[in-house]
Amino acid sequence: MTKIPTDTEDKWRLFRALVNTREPSPVSDKFLTVQDELLQSLITEKGITDIADLRPVHSNLHLWRGDITTLKADAIVNAANNAMLGCFVPSHACIDNAIHTFAGVQLRLECAAIMEWQSFPEPTGQAKITAAFNLPSKYILHTVGPIITGKLTQNDCDMLASCYSSCLDLAEQNKIVSIAFCCISTGEFHFPNEKAAEIAIKTVRQYIAERQSGIKIDDLKTAIENAEAIIIGAGAGLSTSGGLSYVGERFDKEFADFIEKYHFRDMYSATFYPYNSPEEYWAYMSRHIYLNRYAAPVGKPYLALPELMKDKDFFIITTNVDHQFQKAGFDKSRLFYTQGDYGLWQCSVPCHKKTYDNEETVMRMVKEQMDLRIPTELIPHCPVRKTNVYEPSLRPYLYSGRGMASGGKAL
Repeated sequence: MTKIPTDTEDKWRLFRALVNTREPSPVSDKFLTVQDELLQSLITEKGITDIADLRPVHSNLHLWRGDITTLKADAIVNAANNAMLGCFVPSHACIDNAIHTFAGVQLRLECAAIMEWQSFPEPTGQAKITAAFNLPSKYILHTVGPIITGKLTQNDCDMLASCYSSCLDLAEQNKIVSIAFCCISTGEFHFPNEKAAEIAIKTVRQYIAERQSGIKIDDLKTAIENAEAIIIGAGAGLSTSGGLSYVGERFDKEFADFIEKYHFRDMYSATFYPYNSPEEYWAYMSRHIYLNRYAAPVGKPYLALPELMKDKDFFIITTNVDHQFQKAGFDKSRLFYTQGDYGLWQCSVPCHKKTYDNEETVMRMVKEQMDLRIPTELIPHCPVRKTNVYEPSLRPYLYSGRGMASGGKAL
């Protein structure tokens, strides 16, 4: 049995070592309250730097040296490994360890839910977004840089550039204005410092220049008119431009009670929160589904597309789950919605492939929920297995007889 130290520094080292090695699993509200107070006080004690107070070295680019866990920006970037669960080495000096330590144990749990749903290691050069929890920033963008084991190759350089552009893409999709990059891959992954800095600055400048210049509308119109066939790729940005933002005024208004209790910062990360009961989980998810799938009007970008595609052979591939394309009149045979549809449920194993419309039950959940909980009898169950619940067809949080589960496995 480990003896609890009496010295404050020793207590902190033990606490950090324990949270560094802890597997992702839900914890009690009491623990989170104590942990959050501790971490926020330590961060405040170290001193918070607001990115708005920094002077740019060129245009809107800043150069800052300091502790990224104390930086107040819309998002900070974490140099992660492909497991995306943080560093498990007790008190290790890497940035992944520091960010997970000061964000709190909630971060590893949210990352685990995302990775369980993804079901394969994070590829080099891509990125994921989570809440920042106890950090001064709003979000964390996690990206996996290339590992250098020999001579630096062009592929290594391309993959590092992809880390930066993937984070910038994700930032744009989530209306993130300020983003703080760490030096990706230059620590434990041994990417040469000078070359990494060169790639970082070049990639960011190029990205900004491309977004500012844009594509000439006339050229795009001509290309559409002359195309024999068109494939439309649509992500979150299309719905956001139509008013379906997961942050800001819409979120603050519709989820004020959840924000007060759980301190949520956006609709998306709230879907990965480790709720203590299925009644609480479905209270949030039913309102989330209702607002984004059933109550939301069709966005202007979706209404404009049918006329553009008139008399054209086209197909749509989308990661959006809000049913906007179908609401705008597009035939489902011309759609591949890769992440599912908020209006459908499926068995959480799944034991069969059939999906089920959820509108009637979702409406009841929204209408009958009290104190941020739905009535227990409304928790949906698989009609084939009888024991397992349904989930929105793209979300990882499920419920088994023992508690919240992910990917069909009870925790």
